Amino acid sequence: MTVNTQCPDADTLRHTFDDACTAHDCGRLSEAKQGYQLLLRYLPDSAMVHYNIGLVYYDQGDYHQALEEFTQADCLAPTDSDTLFNLALCQKKTGDRRAAIATYARLLVLEPDHADGHYNLGSCYRDLDDDDQAIVCYQRALTLKPAFLPAVRNLAIIHHRAGHADEAIRYYTQVLEQQPENESIG
Repeated sequence: MTVNTQCPDADTLRHTFDDACTAHDCGRLSEAKQGYQLLLRYLPDSAMVHYNIGLVYYDQGDYHQALEEFTQADCLAPTDSDTLFNLALCQKKTGDRRAAIATYARLLVLEPDHADGHYNLGSCYRDLDDDDQAIVCYQRALTLKPAFLPAVRNLAIIHHRAGHADEAIRYYTQVLEQQPENESIG
């Protein structure tokens, strides 16, 4: 029996990639993963394929494997903001908040107006009990996206916890303006 180890032509690879992307979009994660794994056999240095299979692993809840794929994609394309964002998410999910902070900082050098990057960086600082840094990040997120409810909510909680009643009330009021049905604030 002869095994064909020749690389498929560009059209076949593109078709395989498109099929894997479609499977992923439709929630057929195993099928998507198989397609991306096949592509990696022929294109081991493709940042895009490593990134996409990282997304599949992330969606499957396999954060350690996703972290490996996003790390590989980052090595191959270190200025890709989507890769950096997802790499930092995985670093946080796997408990390495300091690495996530460093990765979000890299992201924000590339995209200083990345509201989600500022918000998630703030959440890393909050988790490390560095409320002053968290506040700066959440406020920057709000400057970029004024109705960013998660940032408003976290600012309310941080100020409440610190005993800054006026600031806490101001942010809780903003939460209630955006979510009048929110019974947790009262």
